[in-house]
Amino acid sequence: MIQRLARPALLVMLAGSLGLAGCGNTANDMGTAISIAIKSNVAQRRGTESKITQDQVVRTLSRNPNPIALIDLETRKSQSLMAQIQNNRGYRTYATPQRQTVTVRGGMITASRGLGGDLMSSNVKSLLPVVQSRSRGIADYEMRFLNSEDKTYTLHYTCAVHEGAPVQVVSGLINESGKAMQAICTGDGPSFTNTYVVAPDGEILSTRQWMGPFNKYIAFQQLRR
Repeated sequence: MIQRLARPALLVMLAGSLGLAGCGNTANDMGTAISIAIKSNVAQRRGTESKITQDQVVRTLSRNPNPIALIDLETRKSQSLMAQIQNNRGYRTYATPQRQTVTVRGGMITASRGLGGDLMSSNVKSLLPVVQSRSRGIADYEMRFLNSEDKTYTLHYTCAVHEGAPVQVVSGLINESGKAMQAICTGDGPSFTNTYVVAPDGEILSTRQWMGPFNKYIAFQQLRR
C-alpha cells in the first residue's frame, strides 16, 4: 500500500506536474493502470492532449513493483507511464503495454522504439560520466537515426556541460536531493540543450533531452527507482 505520493518539484524537467497523494483503490487492467499510450499520430492529427492522471500513477505504483517512470513527449502533448522490463548490463529498458520503449543508462536516455523518428542508438560514454560527476566538462556525443531509406546515419556533437543549482526532486516515491546539470550541444544537426538532475550517487533522476528532429524534446522522470 502506498501511503504518500509527492508532487514533482522540478517543473523544468516536465511539461506538466503531477499532484500525487493518497492510496490506490480497485484498478482496471494493467494496460489502463500503466499508461495512457503514446498515441502520437492520433494526437498530432487531432491536436489532443494525453495526460497521465493522479489515479493512474497511484494504481501503477501500487500494483507494479518494478521501477516506474513518466515520459512526456512535449511536441505531442502526450504523457505515459512506463515500467522497467529489462536491465542488460546497466542499460535499463522501460515500456508501455503497447511495447513502446525507452532505454536509459544511469538515467540518461540512449535509445527509443515505437515512438516514431526513434533514436536507434547513441554513444554516451563521454557525456554520461561528465554529467554523473556533477561538474563542468566537455564531452562528445553521438546519436543514430534512420533516414527515409531505412539506412542509419549518425549526428556527431560536442557538448559543454555546466553545473546548476542544488534541487530537491520530489516525484512519485522519490524524494532525493539532486543537482541540476545542463549540456549545451552543437554539431552535425540542430543545436540543443539537454537538462538533467543528478543524485549524489550519479543516477539521473530527471532528464529533458533532445531526441531528434521528429520528437524534439522528451522529458523522462523517475517515479520509483
